[in-house]
Amino acid sequence: MENDQEMFRSNEQTWLKQRQTINEKIIEQKYEKLYLRQIIFFHQKLILLQRKMQTLFTPIMIPFFFCNNIAFSLCLYQLTDRPGNLSRVRIFKFLLEFITLTIQYFFLNNSSEVMDDCNTMVCRSITSSHWQHCTRDTKRGLMSLLRIVQRPNHLKFSGGLIILSRVFFC
Repeated sequence: MENDQEMFRSNEQTWLKQRQTINEKIIEQKYEKLYLRQIIFFHQKLILLQRKMQTLFTPIMIPFFFCNNIAFSLCLYQLTDRPGNLSRVRIFKFLLEFITLTIQYFFLNNSSEVMDDCNTMVCRSITSSHWQHCTRDTKRGLMSLLRIVQRPNHLKFSGGLIILSRVFFC
Protein backbone atom coordinates (compact mmCIF):
# COMPACT_ATOMS: atom_id res chain seq x y z
CA MET A 1 0.00 0.00 0.00
CA GLU A 2 2.76 2.41 0.94
CA ASN A 3 4.63 1.40 -2.17
CA ASP A 4 1.61 2.28 -4.31
CA GLN A 5 1.28 5.66 -2.60
CA GLU A 6 4.97 6.45 -3.14
CA MET A 7 4.67 5.42 -6.74
CA PHE A 8 1.55 7.56 -7.12
CA ARG A 9 3.34 10.57 -5.54
CA SER A 10 6.35 10.00 -7.76
CA ASN A 11 4.15 9.87 -10.87
CA GLU A 12 2.25 12.93 -9.70
CA GLN A 13 5.48 14.87 -9.13
CA THR A 14 6.77 13.84 -12.55
CA TRP A 15 3.50 14.89 -14.12
CA LEU A 16 3.61 18.26 -12.27
CA LYS A 17 7.19 18.88 -13.42
CA GLN A 18 6.25 18.08 -17.00
CA ARG A 19 3.20 20.33 -16.75
CA GLN A 20 5.33 23.13 -15.29
CA THR A 21 7.87 22.73 -18.10
CA ILE A 22 5.09 22.89 -20.69
CA ASN A 23 3.62 26.00 -19.03
CA GLU A 24 7.06 27.65 -19.01
CA LYS A 25 7.50 26.91 -22.72
CA ILE A 26 4.06 28.35 -23.50
CA ILE A 27 4.84 31.49 -21.49
CA GLU A 28 8.22 31.80 -23.23
CA GLN A 29 6.58 31.47 -26.65
CA LYS A 30 4.03 34.16 -25.78
CA TYR A 31 6.83 36.42 -24.54
CA GLU A 32 8.77 35.88 -27.76
CA LYS A 33 5.74 36.79 -29.85
CA LEU A 34 5.03 39.92 -27.78
CA TYR A 35 8.68 40.96 -27.91
CA LEU A 36 8.81 40.49 -31.68
CA ARG A 37 5.58 42.48 -32.09
CA GLN A 38 7.06 45.28 -30.00
CA ILE A 39 10.24 45.39 -32.11
CA ILE A 40 8.19 45.43 -35.31
CA PHE A 41 5.89 48.15 -33.90
CA PHE A 42 8.80 50.45 -33.04
CA HIS A 43 10.43 49.81 -36.40
CA GLN A 44 7.16 50.69 -38.14
CA LYS A 45 7.02 53.93 -36.13
CA LEU A 46 10.55 54.75 -37.31
CA ILE A 47 9.61 54.06 -40.94
CA LEU A 48 6.46 56.21 -40.54
CA LEU A 49 8.55 59.10 -39.19
CA GLN A 50 10.94 58.75 -42.11
CA ARG A 51 8.08 58.81 -44.63
CA LYS A 52 6.60 61.90 -42.97
CA MET A 53 9.95 63.69 -43.16
CA GLN A 54 10.40 62.70 -46.79
CA THR A 55 6.87 63.86 -47.62
CA LEU A 56 7.50 67.17 -45.85
CA PHE A 57 10.88 67.91 -47.43
CA THR A 58 10.53 66.35 -50.91
CA PRO A 59 8.96 69.38 -52.67
CA ILE A 60 11.55 71.79 -51.30
CA MET A 61 14.70 69.68 -51.09
CA ILE A 62 16.36 70.52 -54.42
CA PRO A 63 15.78 74.31 -54.10
CA PHE A 64 16.74 74.07 -50.43
CA PHE A 65 19.92 72.20 -51.31
CA PHE A 66 21.00 74.73 -53.96
CA CYS A 67 20.01 77.82 -51.94
CA ASN A 68 21.76 76.48 -48.87
CA ASN A 69 24.96 75.78 -50.80
CA ILE A 70 24.88 79.21 -52.50
CA ALA A 71 24.29 81.02 -49.18
CA PHE A 72 27.01 78.94 -47.55
CA SER A 73 29.46 79.81 -50.35
CA LEU A 74 28.59 83.53 -50.33
CA CYS A 75 28.99 83.80 -46.56
CA LEU A 76 32.29 81.97 -46.69
CA TYR A 77 33.44 84.20 -49.57
CA GLN A 78 32.52 87.38 -47.68
CA LEU A 79 34.33 86.16 -44.57
CA THR A 80 37.54 85.09 -46.32
CA ASP A 81 37.98 87.42 -49.31
CA ARG A 82 38.63 90.88 -47.79
CA PRO A 83 37.54 90.92 -44.17
CA GLY A 84 39.38 94.24 -43.65
CA ASN A 85 36.90 96.07 -45.95
CA LEU A 86 33.89 95.00 -43.84
CA SER A 87 32.78 96.56 -40.60
CA ARG A 88 32.72 94.47 -37.46
CA VAL A 89 28.91 94.39 -37.53
CA ARG A 90 28.83 92.98 -41.08
CA ILE A 91 31.54 90.43 -40.26
CA PHE A 92 29.53 89.37 -37.21
CA LYS A 93 26.36 89.17 -39.36
CA PHE A 94 28.05 86.99 -42.00
CA LEU A 95 29.67 84.83 -39.33
CA LEU A 96 26.35 84.36 -37.53
CA GLU A 97 24.62 83.53 -40.82
CA PHE A 98 27.37 81.07 -41.73
CA ILE A 99 27.13 79.33 -38.34
CA THR A 100 23.32 79.22 -38.52
CA LEU A 101 23.37 77.65 -42.00
CA THR A 102 25.96 75.12 -40.90
CA ILE A 103 24.00 74.09 -37.80
CA GLN A 104 20.72 73.85 -39.70
CA TYR A 105 22.30 71.76 -42.47
CA PHE A 106 24.05 69.54 -39.94
CA PHE A 107 20.79 69.00 -38.02
CA LEU A 108 19.00 67.75 -41.14
CA ASN A 109 21.88 65.44 -42.11
CA ASN A 110 22.27 64.22 -38.54
CA SER A 111 18.54 63.36 -38.33
CA SER A 112 18.97 61.12 -41.34
CA GLU A 113 22.03 59.52 -39.76
CA VAL A 114 20.15 58.90 -36.48
CA MET A 115 17.44 57.05 -38.43
CA ASP A 116 20.10 54.85 -39.99
CA ASP A 117 21.68 54.31 -36.56
CA CYS A 118 18.31 53.11 -35.24
CA ASN A 119 18.21 50.56 -38.05
CA THR A 120 21.73 49.46 -37.15
CA MET A 121 20.80 49.09 -33.47
CA VAL A 122 17.77 46.94 -34.35
CA CYS A 123 19.98 44.78 -36.57
CA ARG A 124 22.61 44.45 -33.83
CA SER A 125 20.02 43.58 -31.18
CA ILE A 126 18.48 40.88 -33.37
CA THR A 127 21.83 39.27 -34.16
CA SER A 128 22.87 39.23 -30.49
CA SER A 129 19.53 38.01 -29.11
CA HIS A 130 20.01 34.23 -29.24
CA TRP A 131 17.33 33.99 -31.89
CA GLN A 132 18.50 30.45 -32.65
CA HIS A 133 16.66 29.24 -29.54
CA CYS A 134 13.31 30.81 -30.49
CA THR A 135 10.30 29.09 -31.96
CA ARG A 136 10.02 28.63 -35.70
CA ASP A 137 7.44 31.43 -36.11
CA THR A 138 9.58 33.88 -34.15
CA LYS A 139 12.65 32.94 -36.18
CA ARG A 140 10.73 33.56 -39.39
CA GLY A 141 9.56 36.99 -38.18
CA LEU A 142 13.04 37.95 -36.98
CA MET A 143 14.65 36.90 -40.26
CA SER A 144 12.21 38.97 -42.32
CA LEU A 145 12.79 41.97 -40.02
CA LEU A 146 16.55 41.41 -40.22
CA ARG A 147 16.40 41.50 -44.03
CA ILE A 148 14.63 44.86 -43.82
CA VAL A 149 16.93 46.51 -41.27
CA GLN A 150 20.19 45.46 -42.93
CA ARG A 151 19.63 48.04 -45.69
CA PRO A 152 20.73 51.65 -45.13
CA ASN A 153 17.91 53.88 -43.89
CA HIS A 154 19.05 57.40 -44.75
CA LEU A 155 16.61 60.04 -45.96
CA LYS A 156 16.51 60.00 -49.77
CA PHE A 157 15.09 62.69 -52.02
CA SER A 158 14.55 63.04 -55.77
CA GLY A 159 14.74 59.31 -56.44
CA GLY A 160 17.98 58.86 -54.52
CA LEU A 161 19.76 61.86 -56.07
CA ILE A 162 20.15 63.44 -52.64
CA ILE A 163 20.90 61.04 -49.78
CA LEU A 164 21.41 62.86 -46.49
CA SER A 165 24.12 61.59 -44.15
CA ARG A 166 27.07 62.87 -42.19
CA VAL A 167 29.30 62.02 -45.14
CA PHE A 168 27.09 64.21 -47.33
CA PHE A 169 27.46 67.04 -44.79
CA CYS A 170 31.25 66.98 -45.07
